[in-house]
Amino acid sequence: MKKKSTIQNIVFAHEYMLKENGIPYYWGLTLFISVMSISIFFAEVHLPAFVIKKFQDLWCFNQVIIYVLCYLFCLVIVDIIVKRMERNLNKQICNTRMLRARDYYALGLKLDYETVDTASYRLKFEKGIDSYYDGFHMGFHHILIDCRTLLTSIIGLLVFIVYSSNISVAMTLIIFGTSWITLYLYSKNNQWLKENEDKRQKIDLKMKNIFRDSLSLKNAKDIRFYSLLSLFSNEFEKLDARRKEWVIKEAKKTYTVKFVERTLALFKMLLLFYVIFHSPDVTAEEAIILIGLMMGMEKWLKNIFDSLKFLHRNAINVFNTREVLELEPKKMLNPVGENRKLSSPSIEFINVSFSFQETGVQVFKNFNLKISYGEKIAIVGNNGAGKTTLIKLLCGLYKPTEGKILLDGVDLQSIPRSVLFEKLSAVFQDFSILAASIAENISCTDDFNVGKIDEVIAKVGLAEKVKSLSDGVFTEMTKEIFSDGILLSRGETQKILMARCLYKDSPIVILDEPTAALDAIAENEWYERYSLLFNNKTVLFISHRLSSTKFCDRIIMLHKGVIEEEGTHDELLNKNGRYAQMYKLQSSYYEG
Repeated sequence: MKKKSTIQNIVFAHEYMLKENGIPYYWGLTLFISVMSISIFFAEVHLPAFVIKKFQDLWCFNQVIIYVLCYLFCLVIVDIIVKRMERNLNKQICNTRMLRARDYYALGLKLDYETVDTASYRLKFEKGIDSYYDGFHMGFHHILIDCRTLLTSIIGLLVFIVYSSNISVAMTLIIFGTSWITLYLYSKNNQWLKENEDKRQKIDLKMKNIFRDSLSLKNAKDIRFYSLLSLFSNEFEKLDARRKEWVIKEAKKTYTVKFVERTLALFKMLLLFYVIFHSPDVTAEEAIILIGLMMGMEKWLKNIFDSLKFLHRNAINVFNTREVLELEPKKMLNPVGENRKLSSPSIEFINVSFSFQETGVQVFKNFNLKISYGEKIAIVGNNGAGKTTLIKLLCGLYKPTEGKILLDGVDLQSIPRSVLFEKLSAVFQDFSILAASIAENISCTDDFNVGKIDEVIAKVGLAEKVKSLSDGVFTEMTKEIFSDGILLSRGETQKILMARCLYKDSPIVILDEPTAALDAIAENEWYERYSLLFNNKTVLFISHRLSSTKFCDRIIMLHKGVIEEEGTHDELLNKNGRYAQMYKLQSSYYEG
């Protein structure tokens, strides 16, 4: 994505956050709040001058006190109304921010797996999240607030310039000119931030990952057993030291600018006093008003410079978010209808080539394979042979670089994902158990059929275990969220995954080494159980061990993305090729 300017990112932030309320409504209300805030300030500045004027006009003390109390009462009422309006506006923005954050995460779930399965995407996604936080002048929320602060300060500054010009044009030009010096220094500082902010964000991202890994329940046992605390601590300290170096550099530049700003502010204040005491036409009331306005001007100038700095930095976060938001799921060519049944789908790979988009590494070249409906196929080979990549291609998670994959004669790329995923059930090696109930883990929905849940639980041999639980299928799993959540054994977890496939009841079942952590004999037993339960479906067994192959109709021996051998278990043993060699090496694990 082409780099965007700070202004472009600020405009995008407003359009993105104000879709529902509308930009004219928001800025109309913002302008009203700004004008009222400036009016309140000017009313406060005029009050001391008014009191002096009335004493000079020989008003009695009681009259002045009553007038001042009424004046202040009106100011307080107006101030409360304006502050309430501003608070409500900020609340609306905050609520919108939370809704947009939900949409941001939802987009990540909708994008193609091939897109999200890259380091560059994960880096973009993590950096883009910052725009949804409500930190110190961070995110979409504060871009809108800082723009409002900037508007208020500019209006106040313009009013000061007009008022002070009536007294001394020269003084106004000098004050305004010195302010531009500060503005220039701030712009140079902001330019440095823009050029170096990416370095800080990368450090922050690594620190976040260390926090996440160290607190993960999945890693808790290894952290304690292998005393990984020192490893995490040392790595964190290194990153923290690098971040401190960056912060020190930023602080030096920022405080240098602030020192110049304060020095110039002192000069402007002295200049104002000089003009007041050497201008016979300036009355006492005007002098008090000028001094009050000068104090306000310094506040407005500081707000202008700070707002510009925060907006400049925040625009970088917004750009990171835009890079993710502008990603779109890949479109299908000539999509078939949603009503296409594909009830008994065959599978065919025709001259399929595939390379990883990020690294360019080629896994398959002109790969061909045909699988008839109802076949039990084992895809075996050593690690790195291309087994898992082949399955991801079949599942539509990866798109072929060249060639076609046909499902029931239909190009996979023209089948809507919703239709395709209905036809596939899969258990992957890196399977997940959700922090949800047993029923929700099996059905993968909160609108499940309890009768069907009980049926599949009985089929996989988990009925007795579930009956022993006080809440049955409604028992919560894992302790990530629920303190009373249960943790199942590995064998019981396998049964949950098997029940998940049975509940979905898809015509094609893919088992991508879900039992890799088990020993070879246990894996063989599990695969045979899977085969019996899915007897009337196409089943693909993926393994680098050969304990899952004997009962299969056909065995595909992959080696470096090429089908090296193909046949039944006995046929491949008779060939005495790579399969037979692997089988002999592994036979001691599962024979006997």
